[in-house]
Amino acid sequence: MRELSNLIEGARFEIIADAGHLPCIEQPEATAALIANFLRETTPAA
Repeated sequence: MRELSNLIEGARFEIIADAGHLPCIEQPEATAALIANFLRETTPAA
């Protein structure tokens, strides 16, 4: 996955500690924080 993310412009590869294949269930707060940060950093201000 890390290599794939290198091929997609603007993509990020993040590792969420103590999560396997379902990070949104296993670590929902960490997953939500990563998504929120990504959106904040990549969405143009209105």
